[in-house]
Amino acid sequence: MVHAAVYIKKKIKEDMVLSQAFGKCSEIGAQRYDLVLVGHSLGAGTAAILAILLQQEYPGLHCYAYSPPGGLLSESCVEQTKSFITSVVVGKDVVPRIGLFQMEVLRTDLINVIKISNNSKWKIIMKGICCGSSETDKMNLEQVRREIEKRDLNAHPSDDDITLVAHTPLYPPGKIIHVVRSHPKNNGSSLCCGNNEPVYQAIWADNTSFDEVVVSPTMINDHMPDNVMDALEKV
Repeated sequence: MVHAAVYIKKKIKEDMVLSQAFGKCSEIGAQRYDLVLVGHSLGAGTAAILAILLQQEYPGLHCYAYSPPGGLLSESCVEQTKSFITSVVVGKDVVPRIGLFQMEVLRTDLINVIKISNNSKWKIIMKGICCGSSETDKMNLEQVRREIEKRDLNAHPSDDDITLVAHTPLYPPGKIIHVVRSHPKNNGSSLCCGNNEPVYQAIWADNTSFDEVVVSPTMINDHMPDNVMDALEKV
């Protein structure tokens, strides 16, 4: 993404794309508009980095990053971009929650949960594939919570002599609009099998809220651009 952003900046400079576009506005007496950058997924990450590179030269620019990757900017850098970058995340989209740090947290939590489970490992995998099976045994949630609270990202699961690397958390850029869905209840009970039409609501979210992967059946679908557009149209 960084290489792509640097290349695009170099290319538009060499070809004088922006200077010609803004010059044309003055030439024909049209209203001059500010520069707007838009991208989705990796394109959103590239657009965000490009916005950072161009912001001093074009202080009025704004970037709209749809479903941007999570492992992009440090917390301090995020604060600096909130005035000119707006990110949009739908539901439980996995991409804005993916970074090296987030994957290390997920790895540690999965290992800890598997360790405290009395089930055979093959049984856990098979029940995971058959998501929502009524035969799935319930774990001791309090025990799971304790394991998560004392997680050590640097500890190797089976060898104390090995220290794992824990990376610095990185987050999606700018201010984040989180489009969340809820399923209204009918006569006091939710309709089954997802037949009820979800209701979407847009809220401002903190970037650090996306510091963990949320495992969900919708974690991939929420990233698809057609689903993002559909959710935005229903807000």
